Amino acid sequence: METANELKERLYPLLENLQNVELLKKVEDLIYTESKFEEGLTETEILLFEKRRQTYLDGEGKNFSWEEVKELARVSKK
Repeated sequence: METANELKERLYPLLENLQNVELLKKVEDLIYTESKFEEGLTETEILLFEKRRQTYLDGEGKNFSWEEVKELARVSKK
């Protein structure tokens, strides 16, 4: 049976030389989604997370500085 490390050793050179951005994005998305399943998230949780992630990547979500996060945490403790 092939180990994960053996498979990674075969994949690294292929990924390193690949220039097809769309294919690389598909591989990234597949690995990312599968890693979420391994973390024990449900399909619904993953879809919600992906929607929020895309909103963030599109620059549409609300982002907070570290100082804002600390202040929000302090206020919520009261």
